[in-house]
Amino acid sequence: MKKNWSAIYSWIAVISDLLLSWLAANFLWHLWFEVWNYWQGQQIWEMQQKLAWTGFMMISILLHGGYRNTYKMNRLEQISNIYNSSLSGLLFIVIIIFLVKGYKISRGFAVLYFTVAPLFLSMGRAALFICNEELMKRGWGIKNAIIVGSGKTAKAIFDHLVTNRAYGYKIIGFLVESEKDLQFTYDGVKAIGLHRDCALAIKKRHVKEIFIPDLTTKLADYSDLIELCRNHKMEVSIISHRYDLLAKVAGIYDVAGVAIVTRHGAFYHRIYHHIKRAMDVCLSVLVLAAFSPAMLAIALLIKLNSPGPVFFRQTRVGKDGVLYQLLKFRTMHKDAEKVKINLHLHNEADGPIFKIKEDPRITRVGRWLRRLSLDEVPQLINVFRGEMSLVGPRPPLPSEVEKYQDWHKYRLQGQQGMTGLWQVSGRSELSFEEMVLLDIYYLEHWSPMMDLEILIKTIPAVITAKGAY
Repeated sequence: MKKNWSAIYSWIAVISDLLLSWLAANFLWHLWFEVWNYWQGQQIWEMQQKLAWTGFMMISILLHGGYRNTYKMNRLEQISNIYNSSLSGLLFIVIIIFLVKGYKISRGFAVLYFTVAPLFLSMGRAALFICNEELMKRGWGIKNAIIVGSGKTAKAIFDHLVTNRAYGYKIIGFLVESEKDLQFTYDGVKAIGLHRDCALAIKKRHVKEIFIPDLTTKLADYSDLIELCRNHKMEVSIISHRYDLLAKVAGIYDVAGVAIVTRHGAFYHRIYHHIKRAMDVCLSVLVLAAFSPAMLAIALLIKLNSPGPVFFRQTRVGKDGVLYQLLKFRTMHKDAEKVKINLHLHNEADGPIFKIKEDPRITRVGRWLRRLSLDEVPQLINVFRGEMSLVGPRPPLPSEVEKYQDWHKYRLQGQQGMTGLWQVSGRSELSFEEMVLLDIYYLEHWSPMMDLEILIKTIPAVITAKGAY
């Protein structure tokens, strides 16, 4: 329990918020309707309204990233996140209440709840934070860590981690590039060896995490070191301003403006994998059942619009390079693959991806299906089979993977998905390298909460059709 305290703490925060949100709903309901008697007449749907406000509060905090890296957020950041989330939830609820006519819903109670409930949650988070600090003094959640480098970035990482002690890292040394840097010392912490001594440092000093500085050039520069650390079951954190900028584009905010890319421990990785699979199966079955009439209508439109099959099957590369047949509604003329050879000069995407905004191969119905992402609905069958996930990196073609650099292949270490950070961040408007960086970011951060957040954010991304062509 001591070793996994950071993950346990995050789940305790979720449970605490849920219970306190529900407690606030009941207390404020009693105050508003029974003590103050601000509502004349019978108030209907009491239980439904309490559940709705509690749910909106939790979802709003989730969408504001309040349940990601909770352990690494200081007290002020946690409370600020709760109040910002509450304000967003209130604005959304006010709009809904004014749009819905004929229902007896107290607007005053909604304002009261989203104004006062954050106080309940803030007190809960403050109590948890104090408890966490006391437990950390007793060694709970503390990990020995080392930092790569001796330059300004390495020093900045050190200062950041020391200042934010709630992260739970104890920096025991630096790994430097050359022997002349072995005399390096910063704030009493010394260089303990060269990069190539990483395995020895891990074994002798019981290191659990390594921090790699800003990747302003290429991830390939550190690929051997990263692979070595992972072979030793060691967590790797890449601190990069570039990751940070991309994460903010995706609506993902990490602590103190620094994006920390960390792989989950083996225990929680297994648990999350089972939760992810259960979510994939349940949601794919539900959506397929709900969309079955619409799918029949789409199939009919495709047949009437152009000759050829309803479904388009294409070989894609899945997790660990396994090939599978991806299903989509056909959006192009049946001879599209043959014509593609003549269109390569018009490719508008960088890297190994092929994209054209005004692709002449797309049918009239196909263009409409693509704008609304309805062509991808059959991929739910792939999800149900276990060939894909609802959330994950974009599934590439074998021809694209052949052109990958070594560091690009990191994105194949997880299950490919129907949606992901790339989709909620602009889809085709992103460069190939930006897409790969977001995929790696996702694979190193993913959790059930993050998947749920991305799924919810996919809805407006699909409706607005931003970057879809």
